[in-house]
Amino acid sequence: CAFSAAEELQTKNEAVWSDEATVRQVLSVQRRESPYIHALTLVDNHGKLWASSLRFPVEASDLSTQTHIMYLRLAINAYQKSAILGMPYQNKKTNQFLLPLARNVFDSGGHPVGQIQADIDLNYFQSFYERVANDAGAGISLYDRDGRVIVQAQNALSRHKLTKIDSAVET
Repeated sequence: CAFSAAEELQTKNEAVWSDEATVRQVLSVQRRESPYIHALTLVDNHGKLWASSLRFPVEASDLSTQTHIMYLRLAINAYQKSAILGMPYQNKKTNQFLLPLARNVFDSGGHPVGQIQADIDLNYFQSFYERVANDAGAGISLYDRDGRVIVQAQNALSRHKLTKIDSAVET
């Protein structure tokens, strides 16, 4: 997925960073291996969308104001290799709800060149969490950094217990 694409791009020579078609090919191959990923994109050091697994040539987009991209672009975080969740959004063309997950990407010399982002279909998380909740007889949630629920699932038994507790508290 995004991490494999980042690692593969890092092994390429410097010329790859000026060749959108080659970058798109790497992103597209990695995206096909992950059915839950809607798109893989490469964002340049200025926060501009530079390449995408979805289309070539890429439509110009400024992602520099997205909080997860802003965080990764901070000088103090420039060499950070961990992934950061963004805020879920609805794709205007497909109406799918997507969750961006990004990390910094580096050239072969180890210098930061931007971020790679995977847009993950929230239906993937929902169905996965529902399976886990049903199998475990419990509830499971995914929260953002501010404590807001992104995805939540509970099995029928735990929902029933919560309803009883909630109604007892209300009286």
